[in-house]
Amino acid sequence: MGVFDAIKRAVGLGKQEKPVSWPASVPEPEPEPIQVAELTPAELVAQQAAGKPFVLVDVRSSGEQFIGHLVGARLLPMPTLPRAISELDKTAPTVVYCAHGYSSVAAAGYLMQQGFGEVYSLKGGITTWQAEGNPVEEPYKQARSGK
Repeated sequence: MGVFDAIKRAVGLGKQEKPVSWPASVPEPEPEPIQVAELTPAELVAQQAAGKPFVLVDVRSSGEQFIGHLVGARLLPMPTLPRAISELDKTAPTVVYCAHGYSSVAAAGYLMQQGFGEVYSLKGGITTWQAEGNPVEEPYKQARSGK
């Protein structure tokens, strides 16, 4: 099972596999899904403008991150998230995002299970963020220009 599958199962997005020794006559209890709060790009911008600091976590692949990511984001592709938890502040308000907002819900739920207090998923992901005209860093353009 991959890291992404484990994270999805941990937050109730995938059916749990029965342990080998699980009695067949006893139904397996389903885990309670974690409710992840979402922020729209407009809400995030407004809260940042009001002075609220957020840790931004991009869980997309490194190739997607190279094309563009939110300014100041921590670049932690989904498979690296479990190893990177010790690098993050569990008390800081955290916004997790991906391309469209689906994987970030699973990743945010995983962080909540690991003891993070205030965690949000960016609704619509970076796609909606950019569509609403918000700034992104574009490392590939810097690499192409040699700067």
